[in-house]
Amino acid sequence: MFPHGEMGPLVVEEVILSSAADPGTTMLVYVPTPGSASDDALRILGTLRA
Repeated sequence: MFPHGEMGPLVVEEVILSSAADPGTTMLVYVPTPGSASDDALRILGTLRA
């Protein structure tokens, strides 16, 4: 869970991706549950400009 000042808590799942081409290299990705309030909030945040 990540707190956001305007959108409230963003609940996400941690996904670890590994590279078959480069063993030992991993990438950590946070994803919301599709259709959840956090998914909606992140989509809205993605449309905003700084």
